[in-house]
Amino acid sequence: MCIRDRISEQRRKARDLEVLKLDGAPDAGGASAEWERLRPVLDAAIDELSAADRDAVVLRFLERRPFAEVGAALRVSEDAARMRTERALEKLRDVYKRQTLGSASSRA
Repeated sequence: MCIRDRISEQRRKARDLEVLKLDGAPDAGGASAEWERLRPVLDAAIDELSAADRDAVVLRFLERRPFAEVGAALRVSEDAARMRTERALEKLRDVYKRQTLGSASSRA
């Protein structure tokens, strides 16, 4: 299995676990509905990242790896992994804003 397939599988498993956690919460209906609304937006935003940025985000947040391990996996220093992850998050925010503004204007 190539790394991209493995990362996609890890991302899917992490989302599924998160949904299960939300389903068990007292207000699961609202949280689960919100997650279902946000999940495709987040997936689309992550898919717009470069492979290196996507790998950094997946390793750090979905696999919950420390920056030292992210750096080792990406073959960069721990500081470079931290910076790459921070830049990738900024890109995700920009994509999310663009997508939500686009959908808000299409509803108006």
